[in-house]
Amino acid sequence: MQVWINDEKTENLAKIATLLEERLAKSTKDLKAFFIVVKKSKEDEQKAVSLADAIKANKLAVAHVGQDESGVSAYKATSPGLKNVVYVYVKRRVVASWANFDPTDENLKALSAAIDKAEAGG
Repeated sequence: MQVWINDEKTENLAKIATLLEERLAKSTKDLKAFFIVVKKSKEDEQKAVSLADAIKANKLAVAHVGQDESGVSAYKATSPGLKNVVYVYVKRRVVASWANFDPTDENLKALSAAIDKAEAGG
């Protein structure tokens, strides 16, 4: 799983990250999740560090990358108006994705269902 963060509210980030951390901790499979903050300023770098500390990330990898790095453009993570992009993969194929994922209860359930699918192998 990957969550690319461009310009999202901290409280929304925490909801998504908390769900991923909880699912990773409970999983008996070799699931991996990456939270990638696209860094446009020093504050964005601190956002990644603060998020990892706030949710006590143990299984969830939290990183920051510069907005001009080549991988960022491949994921279209800096498109205008884009707050975040969430990808769930199974065997290197995307099985679910969301742009501007809003962490409502309903959407978090949908993300959790996609994680269930990933755990089942597809």
